[in-house]
Amino acid sequence: MVRPKPAQIGRKALGKGPSEARSGSKGEAPIFHVVDNWHWGHIISGDLGVTWADTTMSRSLGYQRSFMFLLSRSGRLVYESPDIRVSYSDWKDDPSYLHPYPRLITVSFGEDGAPARGEFSMRIREVIETMDPLDMVGVPGFLKRLVGPLTKPYYFRWLLSVEGSLEVDGETIEFDGETIHEQMLFRGRRPREMMARDD
Repeated sequence: MVRPKPAQIGRKALGKGPSEARSGSKGEAPIFHVVDNWHWGHIISGDLGVTWADTTMSRSLGYQRSFMFLLSRSGRLVYESPDIRVSYSDWKDDPSYLHPYPRLITVSFGEDGAPARGEFSMRIREVIETMDPLDMVGVPGFLKRLVGPLTKPYYFRWLLSVEGSLEVDGETIEFDGETIHEQMLFRGRRPREMMARDD
């Protein structure tokens, strides 16, 4: 069994936040026209790197849910799959925020015979940033007052404790530490029900 250094990630490692990200280049549909919501995170532990995402498309695309998972070791991609399992639990309803959020997120991946498999859990320790995407894209105040109560978009960034175990190339690797995780909600559907239906 190998135990690498504690998993850590700084804010810079996640790249641009929503206030800095472009909402769509010329000729491209803004992301909020095709995406209902997404979760994504990135973990670095020793020579391991894990990136994953859980995306739900818009109502016009049938709320299709898709996943992305990448596992690298020593800078080499060793496993990539759209077939992962993500569960959200221990929901918190805090009147300080527009939507409830899951305090525990669990990701499992890989089957017998796969190059890698494992599971890790992330527990939210702190909400470190929230934002109204209507402010991000510069919606005028009068239009925001009209649209906001209907769409209820919202962005979360959390600091989480993470721990897990995985098998790579026949080795069992356990890791723990902390990471940063993001959620963007472009529509006002209730997150708890939305995420429970496909877990």
